[in-house]
Amino acid sequence: MRFRPANIRVIHRRGGSVDQLAGSRLRPRPDGLISRTRALCSIEHQNTEALSNTQVTIDRAGNTSEQFWNNDASNYLLSKTIKVIPTNNTTAGNYQITLYYTGAEVNGWQVPTGRLFANNQIIKVSNGFYIPDVTPASPHLSDITIATGTAGTIGTNYSIKSEFNNTGFSGFGTGYPCSSLSVFWTGTINTDWFNTGNWACGVLPGPTTDVIISSGLVNYPVINGNATIKSLTLKTGASCIVNPGFTLTLTGQ
Repeated sequence: MRFRPANIRVIHRRGGSVDQLAGSRLRPRPDGLISRTRALCSIEHQNTEALSNTQVTIDRAGNTSEQFWNNDASNYLLSKTIKVIPTNNTTAGNYQITLYYTGAEVNGWQVPTGRLFANNQIIKVSNGFYIPDVTPASPHLSDITIATGTAGTIGTNYSIKSEFNNTGFSGFGTGYPCSSLSVFWTGTINTDWFNTGNWACGVLPGPTTDVIISSGLVNYPVINGNATIKSLTLKTGASCIVNPGFTLTLTGQ
């Protein structure tokens, strides 16, 4: 798939100044600076018109880690998250996005999480919501897309790039929110407990997994086979059906 550079309006880190980078690709210099100042992101899109007059802003700043959809500190995200707001947002776009972070932002996240930036993913939150809207109490499972990241370094600074297909722009951040110890049911495909596509990050729960099923979903799990997990949390209005002849074993309760 071929991506073309877009016309991006970027609100930069220093002083909130605005640069119009018309028709040019955002290329990092060796010192990690772009167009005289440190950039937030670069985007390559199949359709350059879809990104005309796009605004990129920080919606949360900081040099540490921030809670995301569970209470596991190793699944927290980097504090800094961004909004990408095109004038004409498409819901069927194919694009690559690269996020840029300083050494202080990355180191301030790696220490409390115990993770390495090199293994990170890019997280996208859609449908009018952004990264800071996601909490354990309100996980927004149907609004989250997680993509594998390709991390890099630019001098003492860092970058991470992911590709998104058939989707628009919204809020972006990075970290490693997927955990085999705490898994959310999404019901994206159907009601089949054993379909990995119905679980956040494609992780099927096992004997050491705490399973969380939130309210407000279209599909709730139906178990047609024996399954073993550590614990099961059903939010108000959620359900989980174990059909006759099968057993759901909870090892931690």
